[in-house]
Amino acid sequence: MRKIGVGIIGFGTIGERIARLLAQRPDFQVVAAWDPSAEAIQRIEAFDRACRRRTAAEVVAAPVELIYIASPPATHLEHLRLAAGAGKAILCEKPLAVDVEAAAATVDRLERAGVRAAVNFGFAVSPPVQALGDALRAGRIGEVRQARIDASFRAWPRPWQPAGGWLAGRQEGGFVREVLSHFVFLAQRLLGALRVERSRVDFPADGVGSETAIQARLTAGAIPLEVSACVGGEEDDFNAFTLIGERGAGRTHHWYSAEIQDGASWVDLCPATPEQALARNRTALLDHLAAMMRGGSHTLASLREALSVQSCIERLLAGGATAL
Repeated sequence: MRKIGVGIIGFGTIGERIARLLAQRPDFQVVAAWDPSAEAIQRIEAFDRACRRRTAAEVVAAPVELIYIASPPATHLEHLRLAAGAGKAILCEKPLAVDVEAAAATVDRLERAGVRAAVNFGFAVSPPVQALGDALRAGRIGEVRQARIDASFRAWPRPWQPAGGWLAGRQEGGFVREVLSHFVFLAQRLLGALRVERSRVDFPADGVGSETAIQARLTAGAIPLEVSACVGGEEDDFNAFTLIGERGAGRTHHWYSAEIQDGASWVDLCPATPEQALARNRTALLDHLAAMMRGGSHTLASLREALSVQSCIERLLAGGATAL
């Protein structure tokens, strides 16, 4: 089997995680990687010294077919244009960008050029989410009447993320962009285009830190979608997306589980241990990525879908903000 050469721009927590997943596959080979951080450079060399490059441009110029962009959000558009200009396929981390207008212009340009590109929203390839979608289309809960997104975090950033840097800042980071965007994507996939009706966001008074809470209402056509999320929960990372139908309910929770209630109790649509569920989702991501690279069918999120999500997210963050 011919391996797909991959170049990685950004070797933070997620960049390194994907690199190690790719290294376990017979159909991918990580050829080049770059990050401006001295600490990240050490991790690149520990991963594979031969992969290290001195600039993002050197990664793009390497003998690779796919560029994985895992740099901070404010640099995504620059790296998208760099990779597309070299004729490379692209997998970009979300959020697509922070500047929605600039992102729209870039997406238009890349679509006109026919660039193969996707954005890494995990729910796009999640087997439990696909099973939930199948159950909805089969009418198991009847017509959807309402939906909810709930999330909470003991602290932000979460324990496995770097404590400082852009993730904790208002300009690029925060849990609305990093976590709620996944669920906005999911709602968009399952229910259709979303409209922000109202939003209240609490920020720290320092003018620098990212949001601490959000309460919002969106609509997907006639379906109301309520959002409630905050920092200060009892779990490091709690999340749930719930759909209430005329005859039952469906939900995802804790990232990798999906259930349906069309009787007296909830039924797991894809039973697995937490470890099995995580491995299943990671395998699905790389399977779909390989399919994209070889011209096959896949359900990875498109640039246009990611742009729609980011437009919604930025409207949520801009509406009714208060400082605490």
